Amino acid sequence: MTSKRFKLIEASDDQRPGISSSNVEEIDWTKCIICQNITDELLQYPTSAKRINIGAGYVTLEENLVKFKDLQSLRSTINLNALDGGSGLQNTMYKNNAKWHKTCYLKFNSTQLKRAQKRHQVDTDDMSENTANRSRKFTRSSLPCKISMKEYVCFFCGSNKPDENLHEVTRRNVDIHVRQCALKLQDTALLAKLTAGDLVAQEAKYHVRCLANLYRKASRVSIVQQIGE
Repeated sequence: MTSKRFKLIEASDDQRPGISSSNVEEIDWTKCIICQNITDELLQYPTSAKRINIGAGYVTLEENLVKFKDLQSLRSTINLNALDGGSGLQNTMYKNNAKWHKTCYLKFNSTQLKRAQKRHQVDTDDMSENTANRSRKFTRSSLPCKISMKEYVCFFCGSNKPDENLHEVTRRNVDIHVRQCALKLQDTALLAKLTAGDLVAQEAKYHVRCLANLYRKASRVSIVQQIGE
């Protein structure tokens, strides 16, 4: 299919209220529609999928992107206005043979959407609680697992044992160190989780024991590599 470039022309204010010309940008359909960057990662073409409903990938992405936007969690350069040619996101993406990097797509898959919805619900509950009792101070940097927020689990082990406390990542140097360890250990499961964004932005929680174990394993690998050299 011939590559196309699509440019959305801004309609008048009375035709499209609430959308200004600054919100509309040109989309290069030959690149990843999410990051618009050229990288070494191969692009995925949903229209080349070997199945009957070849547009299913566009349907899922459209639904998730709209929900992320409603949650105010669309932390990306992706512009929904520019992706909609007037016939809906799905039809516009299909018409222009939209493509993306797998790592970019994973940031907006159903799993990440559920996490965003849970964070939004927690934030809403917190706001209601603070409004009802402004004198109460609520610290989220250390959350006991016994509280009712069952969706909070350790980022590393995925559990919330009642006899251990969960701590929230609040420093970016922890995110940097964790990524270095994941790369050194070639831990694909952990690397996949990290594609969703930095740990601070994800409001990741962890057991001190689990984080220490990660650091310890990476340190052992470093020692073995040094011996091998």
